[in-house]
Amino acid sequence: MSRRPRDAARPGAETSRALMRLGVFRRLWVGDAVSRLGYQVALFLFPLLAVVELDSSGAQTGLVSATQFLPVVALSLVAGIFADRSPTRTVIVVCTVIRGAALALLGVGYALLGLSLWMLLVIAFVVGSATVFYDIGYQSAVPKVLRPEELAQCNGILQASNSATQMAGPALAGLFVQLAGLPFAVTMTFALFAGAGIAFWSLKIPEDAALAPGRPGGPALLEGLKFTWTCRPIRDLCVQSGLFNLHEQAFLTAFMIYGVRQAGLSSGTVGLLIGVASVGALVGSVGVGRLAARLPAGPVLTAGLLLASGSLLLGPLFALLVNHSWRSDWRSYATVCPWGRTTSTS
Repeated sequence: MSRRPRDAARPGAETSRALMRLGVFRRLWVGDAVSRLGYQVALFLFPLLAVVELDSSGAQTGLVSATQFLPVVALSLVAGIFADRSPTRTVIVVCTVIRGAALALLGVGYALLGLSLWMLLVIAFVVGSATVFYDIGYQSAVPKVLRPEELAQCNGILQASNSATQMAGPALAGLFVQLAGLPFAVTMTFALFAGAGIAFWSLKIPEDAALAPGRPGGPALLEGLKFTWTCRPIRDLCVQSGLFNLHEQAFLTAFMIYGVRQAGLSSGTVGLLIGVASVGALVGSVGVGRLAARLPAGPVLTAGLLLASGSLLLGPLFALLVNHSWRSDWRSYATVCPWGRTTSTS
């Protein structure tokens, strides 16, 4: 592998300020933060449009949400093989462009044909698929531009920015729809992906002297599946992550429908409530690293999952017990707040 940028000029960076002085990391971080903000906006925007614009049923809205995450199950191993054989910068830039183009097509399709459920499903699947390839490409980029001793500090910065985008994304999506409807929301989301693409365009990522040889994809895919299934820790983490994300998205979809149709909340208020509830993830990302450093990973992960899973029940129960004279938006916040405060630990 070629030398990492400024490798000889810096013996190591122990603080986030030192990392931010590295131009290659700064561009990578800014591009990723803007890209993830665009994705978080789209993630909330698609099911919200199904509820507000199409008056979809609960099953149809759930289908839109599920379509966004279907590529994670179907394409993750394929994306890993592809990323291993392709230049990392190319994967990141192309996937960012594809997501922006998909949002642009949604806007054009809405203007020419009007919004339909099938249109929303196709665009959601394309954005979700490109995100799977992007995530794997980005994960392989970070170790190529930083030294091993810098990765822990880098992960803290990236997790904090990721939590911030999870907090801001739903709020912005709801606000965009409430202020000016679908065209404005789609335009702003496209602008975020375009901004991320610009940040990534001048990025220089060192690559191996030769990319992985063109081994047939079928055997490589089967080998990846076999390794994932036979390695107990990885298998357990995959099952845990899949089950938790499945139920978390079901909860958020049900809450969105409840907030708009039952509680009579505006799109902006629903997005703001989910965004504010995610403040816990931002706070947790700051302290969970120290906790994990002092305790074994297993107990920390188990405790976090139990707390986060229990909060999905605690929130609705608490909302039912509070005084019904409370405003509907405060009752709704009581529903999602416990979930947001504990999810970050897991």
